[in-house]
Formats: sequence, C-alpha cells, structure tokens
Amino acid sequence: MGYQFLVRGGKLNMTYLQRSSDFATHFVNDVYLAFQLQLLMSILSKFEVGIFTHWIGSLHIFKKDAEGVF
Repeated sequence: MGYQFLVRGGKLNMTYLQRSSDFATHFVNDVYLAFQLQLLMSILSKFEVGIFTHWIGSLHIFKKDAEGVF
C-alpha cells in the first residue's frame, strides 16, 4: 500500500496504490477508507479535496464469493 498526496490548483489530490484487493469482501471498504483519509488530510491541510486515483495490482474474487456478484 502507498499513498501519494499532491496539491494541484489549490486542491489535494491523492493516489492510492494497492497490491491486491478482494472485490467481494474488501474493495468497498478499501475505497471508502482511502477516500476518508484524503478527506481528513484535506481538512487538516486546509486544501479542497481534489482527484482520487486508485491503482490495484490484483483486483480479484474467489470462486466461493463469485455467486451473486456477477
């Protein structure tokens, strides 16, 4: 995992790098928590929230969880 924060045009942009994420069980929480971090950092730094970019090396789902997802 890694986070990169950049201020561009007065806005705090964040890139979230993630090695892997299980789509069925963790993806929603991964996105939500990463965005909450960006929101917190924007409040603390007093910059407006900018672009959120999320890179995942392996977005996967296990066979036992696939039913009902697709």
